[in-house]
Amino acid sequence: MSRQQRLVLALLPVAFGLGLIADLIGLFHQAWGINFGLWTLLSSVAIIGLGFKQDQPLAKETWLWLGIANLASLGFFVRDNEALLVWLGLCWVLAWMLIFTQPYRAHWRLDSIRGWIVSGVVAGLGAAFGSFGAALNIPLRSGKVTSSKLRPILIGLGLALPLLCIFGGLFASADAVFENIFADLFNWNLDWLFEHVFMVLFATWAILGCGWILFASPKPEISFSERPSLFNLGKVEVGIILGLLNALFGLFVIIQIRYLFGGEQQIAEGITYADYARRGFFELVTVALLVLPTLLLGSWLIEQRAEAQPLFRVLALVLLVQVGIVLASAVSRMLLYIDAYGLTESRIQATALMIWIVLVALWFVATVLRQRGQYFANGALVAAMLVLIGLLMLNPSNYIVRYNASHRGVDSFDGYYVGSLADDADAVPAIIDVLPSLPAEQSCQIATQLLGYWNNPDETDADWRSTNLSRNKARELVRQHAQNLTQISCPIDRSM
Repeated sequence: MSRQQRLVLALLPVAFGLGLIADLIGLFHQAWGINFGLWTLLSSVAIIGLGFKQDQPLAKETWLWLGIANLASLGFFVRDNEALLVWLGLCWVLAWMLIFTQPYRAHWRLDSIRGWIVSGVVAGLGAAFGSFGAALNIPLRSGKVTSSKLRPILIGLGLALPLLCIFGGLFASADAVFENIFADLFNWNLDWLFEHVFMVLFATWAILGCGWILFASPKPEISFSERPSLFNLGKVEVGIILGLLNALFGLFVIIQIRYLFGGEQQIAEGITYADYARRGFFELVTVALLVLPTLLLGSWLIEQRAEAQPLFRVLALVLLVQVGIVLASAVSRMLLYIDAYGLTESRIQATALMIWIVLVALWFVATVLRQRGQYFANGALVAAMLVLIGLLMLNPSNYIVRYNASHRGVDSFDGYYVGSLADDADAVPAIIDVLPSLPAEQSCQIATQLLGYWNNPDETDADWRSTNLSRNKARELVRQHAQNLTQISCPIDRSM
């Protein structure tokens, strides 16, 4: 039996087992909580075990991505903020994508952004079609497996099933009790059965395909180093492109220096807080979407032209310094806007995005501009995970309520916005704490929303598989304060 055949025999039960466990712990039909973290941990253990069994120890990089995937899944057990969980889920997907495609990146000597792009393509194709490659290597014709094990099992089942049906039918006709037992045995909910069987088989197929590309899929010889001369820039082209960009940014910074750092003086002269903050944010979006990708593309276009690299590094550094001025201004304006109008979820997300872009820009200087670009993309994902861990510790929804209540006072407290957070378990403890200090017309409607969301939890959230610390705490607090909340509750005014 070949090595690939032995690997398929090891992969099949692991893939089916993980697919079955995913269904049993409710990943397909329940809210995600502790079940997501448990399944991620089991999947990590399975990959580590298969690697050692196949004498293919995992690369050091793979251990990093396994850690990130497990940290991301832990967030689903700790927090309930929807936006935060979406970003954690994206990091989880990217981590597994990099895990399954690591052998391809190593074989083709791909790094940084190119490696990520190829990884996305390979992981998608592997999950969809990798199982075909595994199926072609199932050792059905191996003498030992077929003749001594598989064949007699199939023959025995084929002969036994008709006999069981015949005698079972006769016994059912002879005895009413047995007939009821027999009827209950085959009284299946076909819709439920099809749904669960389909999801288990679908998960098995995808996991088998991903396992195949990780451990056994053949890697064709493809060269990514050769490219047309059109995709190589020299010293002159670099000087023109980055020189003009630096001139444009320098002119913008000089002309706008008073506006960039005018702060309170600018607002006093007629510019509103909203305009002042929004303009800064759009500048940041422009920086994020254009400057760093442009420099990354430029670093790729000059990597085969040694004479252009020193000039590129100097001009790119100057450009990033000017970008840093715009970033600092944007962050200061967002903080000014928050101080004037309070916190919202979108403002926290915008601030977190700014922090991540600053980290990525600094990492670009430390890696790409020092000819260590192979580390850039991985570091960008690690930076994103660090920002998300910071948000997990901050608990955005809870912080929003407490910040607005303490910094803005109850007179200007936006009760309608607080009520919109009542379905977010992370915000419930803070809402209950500030509720007594709110005006009656606001507190009564927020109390009604809290009771509606958390005093009668549905069976899905009550299931242990969906256990989430924030949701459990929210239900407990609302139940403890149910009598008081009921007394102050009132019909919800949607115009509030």
